[in-house]
Amino acid sequence: MTPHERWSTGVPLTVAEARAAGYAVERGAYSGTSDDRSDRWYIARTAAGPTNRRGQGYTTRNDALWALTERLAADEAMVSQIDLVSVAEIAQRLGRTPGAVHALRQRQPGFPEPVARLASGPVWMWSDVAHWTAIPRPSGRPRKS
Repeated sequence: MTPHERWSTGVPLTVAEARAAGYAVERGAYSGTSDDRSDRWYIARTAAGPTNRRGQGYTTRNDALWALTERLAADEAMVSQIDLVSVAEIAQRLGRTPGAVHALRQRQPGFPEPVARLASGPVWMWSDVAHWTAIPRPSGRPRKS
């Protein structure tokens, strides 16, 4: 189950799932600040080298696992709302060729600017491109005067 599925069903992550996501739930003081307590449970990020414990501490390990489940579910929901697309994906969604998308970018005014340029090429937010494509435009070539 994903963190969001676990959160929506009211079941917190297991210790093994937390570990697989790069976190540990550990007992004890973590940073030497005055509010640390050795009888509390803390969420620790383990994927990036030494343990990096954060949070106010939780009364039980299950409370800490539940807090981690909520945090990861929120992150998962935010990422799923970001729909980045390349020229090839725009072409596929619009039913056109990548060459036609390049032509749209060059010839049609107002085509959205990419949000980033990667080594593989520019990427756009799909919502920006979809909004742009929903605006009616005359078809065909402009008439010569």
